[in-house]
Amino acid sequence: MSLFRQNIVSNVCRQAQQLNLHREPRPNAKNNSASETLEQFWSQEYGRRLWVNIFCWDSGTALNLGRPRIINAKDCDINLPIDCPFPEDPSQAVPMPKDEHAPSSLSLLLFRYAVAGKIHEIREYGLDKQNADYGSVWAFHNQLDNLLNSLPAYLNPNNPATYSDSDFSYLPLHRQEALSGLNLVMMELHRPFIASHPESRIVAMNAAISSIDSQKALMDMSGRHHYVYFGFGFYPSNAAIMLAAIALVYPIKGQVQAIEKKIQQALEILVTIQGANIVARSALPVVERLYEKVRSSLERSHSGSQDVESPESVPSQDSGYMPMTAAALMQSGITAPITTDFMIENSGFPPLQDLSDLPAWNDMPQVTDFDAAFWLDQMNKLPENMPLNGVVNPDALWS
Repeated sequence: MSLFRQNIVSNVCRQAQQLNLHREPRPNAKNNSASETLEQFWSQEYGRRLWVNIFCWDSGTALNLGRPRIINAKDCDINLPIDCPFPEDPSQAVPMPKDEHAPSSLSLLLFRYAVAGKIHEIREYGLDKQNADYGSVWAFHNQLDNLLNSLPAYLNPNNPATYSDSDFSYLPLHRQEALSGLNLVMMELHRPFIASHPESRIVAMNAAISSIDSQKALMDMSGRHHYVYFGFGFYPSNAAIMLAAIALVYPIKGQVQAIEKKIQQALEILVTIQGANIVARSALPVVERLYEKVRSSLERSHSGSQDVESPESVPSQDSGYMPMTAAALMQSGITAPITTDFMIENSGFPPLQDLSDLPAWNDMPQVTDFDAAFWLDQMNKLPENMPLNGVVNPDALWS
């Protein structure tokens, strides 16, 4: 995101606040006609939907880029929009609660809004810091998980009801979007604790794997003109960095090979879209280097030495909070079944045969925020106490 676009986000947020979109409108005391009352209601409803979009935009920018939030959630008292399609004639449409089984395109936005609210709470309570109370971290983890489980059946990616997919073609895409957004927050919630708590390491790993799977599924459902989408470049890159750190610093037997294949899949996504996606072009050299290091580690393991299982692979008990065993967490990762039955185009990706074919960094146009320095900074956000060969320095991942 360039500085120009950041200014757009800031200006949009401020203008919306000047219009009081963050405040619930006061009841109108005038004796309007029924049609005028309905028009006023739907006008306010439109404002609510616009504000929810802006709120999610600001929260997502803060989470993705590690920036301060422009909006403070405590300043907002607006009611939730109604989960139903916007009427073609607002002067004649009486607001009615929809059937819970009837799909609505607004359901995904309301889910994003709920997740965005959790981002504000995580920041407010300092749960993105390494000294946070670990029991509170897991309490928020469960709250996020409950948000996913409480989705309507037609939108829940873990156990989707596909009876309406043929009539509402956006539903498969929305399910993957919901899962992808939640996985990102899960990774950020547990990122500060992957060094001190194996439970968080496993959750972050599963969320990163699922994030790459979701982007693959979304790309299969999209046309080439969608390759410019920010998430297609950001999500797999961010997930690959997390997976590489786990594989290189905590090479538990059996995990490194699976992680190597998943990072390769992320690379395939970036290679496929690099011509259209500026984020993918900037992240590609970093992910390529990390992939080479993970592959080299795997080759050394196959050549004779065994994977080293970290002595911290037993769940820690220093916090006094034991959510579940590490083995149970491994089996209960946030994943969703991905089928190709509903995909518009299932062309797949070209096989990644030779990494020497990847473009050199100096052959790419330079970007502002999403350059190599940004992705290296993502690595620096890893916990400071991640040991690597006795060196307490996450920069060693790059050396």
